[in-house]
Amino acid sequence: MSGYIACIFADTKNEANSVEVQIKRVSGGVTPSILQAAVKFFSLGEPVQPFQPFSVVGIGRNAFGESTPGVAFIVFSKGGVLAYVGAGSASLSVSSLQASVENLTEQVAAAL
Repeated sequence: MSGYIACIFADTKNEANSVEVQIKRVSGGVTPSILQAAVKFFSLGEPVQPFQPFSVVGIGRNAFGESTPGVAFIVFSKGGVLAYVGAGSASLSVSSLQASVENLTEQVAAAL
């Protein structure tokens, strides 16, 4: 699962304490198994466990969200690009953090 280009930044709209975006080009396109492997990779890479899946609307069929108190992320594909958008917050509820990550993911997806 290496080969990602990452960017970590502070969220100026206070939707989270920090946001991380990682993008990877996949030659031949992103298959369902590659997408599921990416979800597992990012889920296991977080120090906080266990993650619970959540429904992602508005990103497309190839989007999966997972969250736990303090952390939420979405992995999605668009064309030959695999992307991860994750956020952490010590103060937002799980549902608020999920909504924030979904909003940020929509922006990333639109830019790809």
